[in-house]
Amino acid sequence: ENPLDKSFGGLIDNYAIQELRVLSGTFNAEYGSAMSGIINIVTKEGSNQIHAKVEYTSPMVNNSPYRKPNALVKDANPIFDPQNNRRLYYNKPDAIDIIDPMFPGEGDFNGYFSGPIPQGLGYYFFSGQYKNENSWLPHGYNFIRSGFGKLSFPFGVNKLNASVQYSDRQYQSYDHSFKYLPENQGHWENKSKRYALNYNHTFSKNSYLTVNASLLDFKSLYRVDDLNYTDYIFPELDNNLEFIIQGNSKNYINFKSKTYNGKADWFYQMNRNHEFKSGFEFNLYDLDMFDYSNESNNPDDFFLTQYRKKPYTASGYLQDKIEYRSFIINAGFRADYVDAQGESFKDIENPESGLVKGEPEFKLSPRLGMAYPISENSVLHFSYGHFLQFPNFQEIYSNLQFLDPDILETSVFSLVGNPNVKSQKTVAYEFGVSQKLGEHYALDITAYSKDISDLLGTIDVTPGTYQYVIFTNNDFARIQGVDISLEKRMTNYWSAKLDYTYSVARGNESTPLEEAYNIFEGQEKSIKEFYLDFDRRHDISLNLLISLPSKFGPRLLGVFPFEKVNLFVLGEFSSGLPYTPISDDLTKRFEKNSARMPWTNTVDVRLEKFIPFYGYTFSMFVEATNIFNRLNPLVVQSRTGKLWDDGKSTLFGSGQDYMHNPKDVGAPRIIKLGLSVAR
Repeated sequence: ENPLDKSFGGLIDNYAIQELRVLSGTFNAEYGSAMSGIINIVTKEGSNQIHAKVEYTSPMVNNSPYRKPNALVKDANPIFDPQNNRRLYYNKPDAIDIIDPMFPGEGDFNGYFSGPIPQGLGYYFFSGQYKNENSWLPHGYNFIRSGFGKLSFPFGVNKLNASVQYSDRQYQSYDHSFKYLPENQGHWENKSKRYALNYNHTFSKNSYLTVNASLLDFKSLYRVDDLNYTDYIFPELDNNLEFIIQGNSKNYINFKSKTYNGKADWFYQMNRNHEFKSGFEFNLYDLDMFDYSNESNNPDDFFLTQYRKKPYTASGYLQDKIEYRSFIINAGFRADYVDAQGESFKDIENPESGLVKGEPEFKLSPRLGMAYPISENSVLHFSYGHFLQFPNFQEIYSNLQFLDPDILETSVFSLVGNPNVKSQKTVAYEFGVSQKLGEHYALDITAYSKDISDLLGTIDVTPGTYQYVIFTNNDFARIQGVDISLEKRMTNYWSAKLDYTYSVARGNESTPLEEAYNIFEGQEKSIKEFYLDFDRRHDISLNLLISLPSKFGPRLLGVFPFEKVNLFVLGEFSSGLPYTPISDDLTKRFEKNSARMPWTNTVDVRLEKFIPFYGYTFSMFVEATNIFNRLNPLVVQSRTGKLWDDGKSTLFGSGQDYMHNPKDVGAPRIIKLGLSVAR
């Protein structure tokens, strides 16, 4: 993962994934550094048989409704650029002309090949992805090059795996302000290399040991074209203060990191009643950050976050799976150690109190799970656990230059980092029942509650000489809900799963920076809990798979046109997220997040036909996302609750073209075609 914000530190193509497990709610003690969920990926390795597959997926074959002139309303052009004496019109850009890739043309190539290493030494597996894709929005793109390779060497009761993962991604997200000047908007260049060794030793049929060592080298660069920040020109808006007509993005970010990881796990099946697992993990981070932004046309008036930090973490766990005829118990505990290698004010509300180095943090987390059969077809299950996650380094190391009181005093209002914060904590409970319904159906109902404390937030310090906000553990949240799942296993050529979630999420801040933004904008401080920004009351999903076997259906001209056909359908239906309404009537006051956006829904399908031919399998497929072309609002105007109508069309910044930001809605219908061949 990227240590800065805990996102994926690199890209891994689908063919390299042997198993992907999403663990939500509560999970065993072997998993840590997360409060609500874990994504666990196991990569593939080769075998003694040669296998290979190549797949091509086309770009969007239908036309985007937003990637053309006068897409939603009449464009606000011609906009006059006085410096260059020109008028700006919207022209659909093609990122291939900008980046000039080795293989031009849009599309997504994936593939892998694997087999035995000669002389019986072991096995190999290699996979990769090459993708060029323009956005469905007026501009933007996503270019990916990734590769994965693994060599496996079994010898006796041992096995050694050596793997390398590489990814290079260039992408630009759509910024509506740059609609008429996309080349002046910044873009990201992310590169990662991961080297890993995995050693497995089997002591007996009841015990084995795995040892892992890895290095993740991650680099992330945000800039305009290939400019250095010293060459930036502050952007200028048109006369209506809407679209940028000259200048460029205000940010330049250059982040480099190396993550050294060591991990060992030991498994021991002591007897039929006890299965033990224990392990240890160590992470050393080397973080090098340069983050520049200029909020005015004065080159000397800028914000700069610059640091070189080497925090480290360590953890260990022990768990016992206790199995008896009448019940199963998973019991364990986890120990986590964090040293952020930072310092902050001794008294965070007094910059003159001096700096103090943060004390390393050591905490224990108990975990307990139980399953109790109440009949041949029914099982009660219960789980309880404490889950810890240290705040993102991205926040706590920001603006550390303001820890110098002399620099802080010259700033009008500052956001100050604080590496001396502590881990955020979730205490979670789950209780449910699993019921088998006949031979082919299963029902699971689970109620859960999560109490989250010590969330990262900010406090406002304004009296006296200094005015700033500083990070601290002062936020809280409570999430409660019910999950209902009905699943049908594959019979009569089809399987399905229906999931429904009802949840309520309340707290005092939705993000660590929410209070800071409120202060900067002159809003009142939050003094009570409210529905959080991600409080989605209802969430429904339906997965349907129809798989037709060989020689299915009628025979026409010597062939079976419907044989070996797969149809996958995914439907997702969600109630709207909350927002805070506003009114021009100053006597009216609305509670925060007291209104709701409309429901959203999408239906995605993939239809694929397989054709065996002399030891090879060819396939043709079509993919369609949001097949009914549903307009799904992601943002509404607070004054009206409508998608593209703020009720203030006569004011600056309220032109119809500017108000109709296509990024405020989800993706439209996107249809792609593809071919593959496998051996």
